[in-house]
Amino acid sequence: MEQNRTAEKLLVYELATQGFHYHDIRQIHEEKVIPSKMIELVIKWLPAIYKEHLGKGEHLIRALISAESPFNPSIIIDLFENSNYNQSIKWTMAYVLAVSKTDNIDAYIKDQLFDKESTFERSAFLLPLTERSKLQIVRN
Repeated sequence: MEQNRTAEKLLVYELATQGFHYHDIRQIHEEKVIPSKMIELVIKWLPAIYKEHLGKGEHLIRALISAESPFNPSIIIDLFENSNYNQSIKWTMAYVLAVSKTDNIDAYIKDQLFDKESTFERSAFLLPLTERSKLQIVRN
């Protein structure tokens, strides 16, 4: 691959080597189900995509809501906690963490809701609680 390829093109290329054929991130975002084999690649490329283009990063992270199986969200948590993105971008990250099929992050979300400063971006963790009971949060 050429050195001047964008992160999006590199992601699309890597997906193609695994049998997933897309032209761009928009097509990935439109998928009804993201197969397990794809999830790791999407997450791997997420930081570079966000760095390159916020809108494409938003589309890519929202695609994870359609993940076929639970995934390790540590890269998303790292982006949420350690990036300098604005509150709206971080709200999307929190929302995806709250509604997606992730490995168990109940303790992390509980900590965000009860032990951290109340912020706009953290409010996204509350939305799924009004829609369905994903978490069993009990204040000790």
